[in-house]
Amino acid sequence: MSFEDEGFTGESAASIREEQLEKYGDLFAFAKACSKLAVDTTQLLPDTEDRLELTSRLFFARCTSHFQAAICLAEGGMTIEAMVLCRSLIETFFVLNALAQGVVTPAELVSHDGASRKSHANALLNRKNTYPSVVPFEKILNDFVADKAASIEIKLFDFARKGDALCSGQLIPDTVLSFSSVFAGANPSLN
Repeated sequence: MSFEDEGFTGESAASIREEQLEKYGDLFAFAKACSKLAVDTTQLLPDTEDRLELTSRLFFARCTSHFQAAICLAEGGMTIEAMVLCRSLIETFFVLNALAQGVVTPAELVSHDGASRKSHANALLNRKNTYPSVVPFEKILNDFVADKAASIEIKLFDFARKGDALCSGQLIPDTVLSFSSVFAGANPSLN
């Protein structure tokens, strides 16, 4: 079978991976060294029952797994998908950073999670006429929305702003130029 027939999960996957590792071996070696450092760091942390420390560690573990998954995707030639995970890693960093700086509390994160889920429940309720499979769950969803009425969502920009993680007023670089400018320490244009 060919890539055209099977895509990234077919027999050609092994050759794609070999080609990626051959072309970008130094980058993958560096990425794997960074990954090992992150995993080793998690092993050094003593057990804790402190809610803030535990929450921060869970977000650090999420960042580590996002990074490792991005490496696997990039090795397999799925660079766009790897970039999506890297964006998620950056977003998780904003949350972790805000926690570490003490500008967001675990309780606020719980409230934020409830607000996000409430938003999803409302989206389902608003489309119940389009998706009849939602109708049997209407009461459960309405009860959930009512239960989470006081929940407050924290916008991603606010996590970054509170944690002082903005780059020249730009939340997340969204072009190759702005990514390279950020890494080089430049101030990319906001236009």
